[in-house]
Amino acid sequence: MQVSVRLEQIRPELLSREDGAELARALLEWTEWPQVRLVSVLKEVAKECELPVPGLDTVTVSRWVTGRQCPTSFYARLLLALLARLLLAAGDAGLASRLDRLRRRDFILRAAAAAGVTALAPRLGGSTSNGLAGVLDDSGTPHAAQIEAAVGYLRRVFSEFDTADWLLGPQLQLPTVASHFELVERLLKVAGAGARSDLFVLRTRYAEFAGWLHQDSGHWSAAVWWTERALSSAQETGDQLMTSYVLVKKSQQAEADGDVRLAIAYARAAQSATSLTATVRAVALQQEAQGLALQQQAEECERKLDQALEFTARASEGDQQGPARYCIPEFVEISRAGCLMKLGKPGQAVDIFQQQLAKLPSHHYRDRGVYLGQLAVAHAMQGDAMPAVTCGRQAHEVARATRSNRIVSELRKLRVQLQRWDDLPEVADFRSTLAETTSER
Repeated sequence: MQVSVRLEQIRPELLSREDGAELARALLEWTEWPQVRLVSVLKEVAKECELPVPGLDTVTVSRWVTGRQCPTSFYARLLLALLARLLLAAGDAGLASRLDRLRRRDFILRAAAAAGVTALAPRLGGSTSNGLAGVLDDSGTPHAAQIEAAVGYLRRVFSEFDTADWLLGPQLQLPTVASHFELVERLLKVAGAGARSDLFVLRTRYAEFAGWLHQDSGHWSAAVWWTERALSSAQETGDQLMTSYVLVKKSQQAEADGDVRLAIAYARAAQSATSLTATVRAVALQQEAQGLALQQQAEECERKLDQALEFTARASEGDQQGPARYCIPEFVEISRAGCLMKLGKPGQAVDIFQQQLAKLPSHHYRDRGVYLGQLAVAHAMQGDAMPAVTCGRQAHEVARATRSNRIVSELRKLRVQLQRWDDLPEVADFRSTLAETTSER
């Protein structure tokens, strides 16, 4: 199985330390090797990649597998190089067959992005894009009609992926979205001038979406990397709309990192373009409001939210098919509730959460879980333990179904807030339920 692996394409920084241990477990399960065989092969990979041969032994591998230790960046690089080597051995029918049955199949295919071989995900994972990718494997250049059909397919399924994200959360889609991005990249190399402009737009949208899926999964370094890639793509092609939308995502990331001033700066930069859709301008305004709330600028925050609400009311049908189509009036009002919590007004936030959750369309399933988690925290902040537990249990159910890290983050806050009522059996029981879900390993 001597297959060339390009070390420069391997990006261990896209995996968390815990992902490295999960990759070791997944590789052992997929290959059905004993641990001693994995040690031997990793040393072979190190030699092939002209890296120092590690003093690895089965004791260390056992610690990875049992979760007592996580691989260092060096070992994560070796594990990814081995993954690339296995994926490149596409002709091995046994490997391909076992991959289909693998419990960690989706994780393996997601890790393929960090291993630099995402293009193989459709081939080994049975993706619907397989036929289109096959067109590019021929020695000749595809006909214009084939490329046009591929562009239509990529545009159509993007909308389906976006909707599925609302319902299913990020985990199931990550490998598929990464492989579709790779297909766009490959088409750009062979497409004529007529199709390239559409493909550039798709490249930016798939990169931004991959960043979002990683962000909602809690894969922070990967989220930042994909978002930067999307911003570079949008700016390179002069796409003002997507540049602004990606800047909103940069603002969200800066806020999560605790850099409020940078978050506000990104949100304001997102509003600087003149030709924005109503939905993108609205989502940028509400994102600025989030930062202003953290600075305790209540009046200015309220003004930005009112402006955002006005823009959602005037959004056209075309606006609602593009980026930020989730930015409906209910979204802005729920953002208002979030701002009120940041301003120390949980009672007012509870009223708005309850009103808007009753109106929120049912297909916003994952986001409903986020908002229920926030409502639970608001109840706890104002001293209402039982409503907090009730809403928290509902949020926990959605978190288990979607594996959304944003919901888990709210539940983590809730668990801390509920600690003062541990003498109540129902609270203690729920906090125990949350312990495993919200643990930061």
